[in-house]
Order: sequence, then C-alpha cells, then structure tokens
Amino acid sequence: MAGIGLAGERRRSTEELYQTEAQLARELLKEGTGWETIARRLPDIERVDGEVRISPESLTEIREERLRRLRRYGWEGSFFLAVLVACMAVIWRTLHEEAELARRQENFLASVSHELKSPLASLQLSVDTIRLRRPGPERLTELLDRMTIDLARLETLVSEVLDTAKLESGQRPLKRQAVQLAEEVGEAVAALAERAQATHVDLAVDVDPELAVAADPVAVRTVLRNLLDNALRATATAGGGQIRVAASAAFCASSTTRRSR
Repeated sequence: MAGIGLAGERRRSTEELYQTEAQLARELLKEGTGWETIARRLPDIERVDGEVRISPESLTEIREERLRRLRRYGWEGSFFLAVLVACMAVIWRTLHEEAELARRQENFLASVSHELKSPLASLQLSVDTIRLRRPGPERLTELLDRMTIDLARLETLVSEVLDTAKLESGQRPLKRQAVQLAEEVGEAVAALAERAQATHVDLAVDVDPELAVAADPVAVRTVLRNLLDNALRATATAGGGQIRVAASAAFCASSTTRRSR
C-alpha cells in the first residue's frame, strides 16, 4: 500500500509539473515569445487550436511509468511476503521439532528411570539380606545369582541408552543384518513384563519364530522398546488392558485393548 501511495504521489507531482509548464507557456505567449522557442524549452507542452496543454504522449508516459512502478512494487511486495512466509515456516518447523525432541527425551528418560529402579531395588534388597541376615551357602548363592542377573540388566539398560543416544545424534552408523524378530520382541516384552504386571496390562506376542528382517539390531530394539513403552503407558493410563504384538511374513502389527473398568 505504501508503494502504491508513493506511485500515486509521484504521478500527481509529475502532472503538477506539466501543468506548471503549460501555465508558463501561456505566460510566455502573452509576453510575445514565439511558439517555436517555447516548444524547444518545454517539449512536453503542445498548442492545438490556440490552446496550450500537456501533449498526449507525455500523459501516456505518465500512465505507463505509474504502471511500471506499480508492477515493480507488486513484485517486490510479493517477494518479501514469500520470504517472510518461508522464514515463519522454518521457525515454526524448528520449534515444532524442538518440542517433539524434548517430549521424546522426557518420555525416554522417564522410561529408563523406571526400568533402572527394578534392578537397583533388587540389588539393594539382596545386599541388605546378605548384610543383615547372614544367609547360608545355598541362600547366599541364590542371592549372588540374582545380583548377577540384576547387574546384567543394568549393563544392558546402560548400553541401550548409549546406543539410542548415538542413533538419534547420527554418531552411530546403521549396520544392516538379519535380525530374528521373534527374539527381539520377546526380549523387549520381557523387559517390560514387571511394569505391565504392576499396571494390570497383559502382554501377548504372536510372532513367527522364523521371521527375520534385514535391519540394524540396535535400531530394531530401540523401535520396539519405544513402541511397547508408549503402548504400555497409554494402556496403563486407561486402566489396564492387553497389548498384542503380532508379525508374520505378510503382516506386522501392534494393537492395544483397553480393559473395561
């Protein structure tokens, strides 16, 4: 709008200048100056049937100049508007990705923290039992075996956290190889079995034991863990139910069934 107003103002200024030249030509004629002399000095003014006026060519030039300016302002305005919209889209996308990343990190940390509590609590219980009750050799061996299992679980969780962080940051290259899907699903379900039982969620698996996929093993574990963790969290929030993981050579799916309260 500012460009259009500026173009209109310039057009009016040019017309006023021509009108001033026409008035000047009339004054010179009254003073006896020859028209040839006036025409050389004021080429945009013409004399028709004794009337001094702005020549049609000059008026046409004014209109064309105005149209050229309007078109230029239109193109410039459209360009800057497009740039502004593109910048806003980039900013929105960046903010959306940052918010999504923050949400995923928060969910991941909550899930890992919850999974770490179980082996740590079990280790603490075993240590307290050994220290306070001084169990016999058989019971001591049982407690030590449990502690070994808990330590292995902790080591696995820490490795998964590190691998997931490397995958998300792109620091770990993907290695494509044959992965037994039934085995990976079984391990993922086993890791969540305790949480599922505590939140009244049944975990069901129906995966073809011969089914293999060509993928990175760590990426497969990460996807399965995130998928099942999100399903478990949603089902538990709804009051419990069943999570069923099914896969075959022609079909792969994960479904949840909410338990009626």
